Amino acid sequence: MTSLNILDLSQNRLTGPLKFQNISSSQLTLISLSSNSLTGTNPSSLFTMTSLTDLDLSQNQLTGPLKFQNISSTLPKFTRLKLSSCNLREFPIFLKVQNELIDLDLSDNKIKGKVPKWFLNVGKETLQSLNISFNLLSGFEQPPIILPWKSLEYLDLRSNMFQGLLSILPFGLVIGLVLGHVIISRRPDWFTRTFG
Repeated sequence: MTSLNILDLSQNRLTGPLKFQNISSSQLTLISLSSNSLTGTNPSSLFTMTSLTDLDLSQNQLTGPLKFQNISSTLPKFTRLKLSSCNLREFPIFLKVQNELIDLDLSDNKIKGKVPKWFLNVGKETLQSLNISFNLLSGFEQPPIILPWKSLEYLDLRSNMFQGLLSILPFGLVIGLVLGHVIISRRPDWFTRTFG
C-alpha cells in the first residue's frame, strides 16, 4: 500500500471500528471513508500519515473527541478536512496547527458554546470554505471586528444559536438570509454586474 495515493471507500456500508495499522509510511494523500457506518473512537493512526492532505470521515458514527495529548508538528497539514456528522462535541484541538486548510466542514455535529478564540487562526491565509452549520454554537469567544480569513469564499453558519450582530465580513462576501438562516458566500458575478 506504500505506492497508493488515493483511497476512496465512501458509501460502501462498511461497519465496525476503524483501524489502520502500519500506515505511517504510506504515501496516501486522500482518504475518503464518508457515508459508511464506522463506529468507535477516532482513528488516530490516520494522523500519523504526514503525506495525507485530504480526509473525509463525514457521516459516520465515530465517538470520542478528536484530541491529541501533544500537538505535534508531525501531524499532516490538511488542505481539505470533512468531519460533518461525526458526533463531535467540541472543536478538534489539533486544528490549532492546521495553517494550510482550504476547505473545512464541521457541520451537523454537537459542538456547543462559543467558537474559541484560537479557531480564528485556523487556515487564516488559505481557508476558502468553512461550514459550521447545524451545531449548537452561540457566538464567538472573542468576537473579531473583521472575520480573519483572507481567502474566504463560503461561510455557512445556519442552524446554530448565534445571538447578537455578526462581525464585519471581508469585502466581497454576501450574506443571504433565508428563513432566519445565515448563508454567506463570495459575491457572484451577476450580483457584481447588477449592484456594482
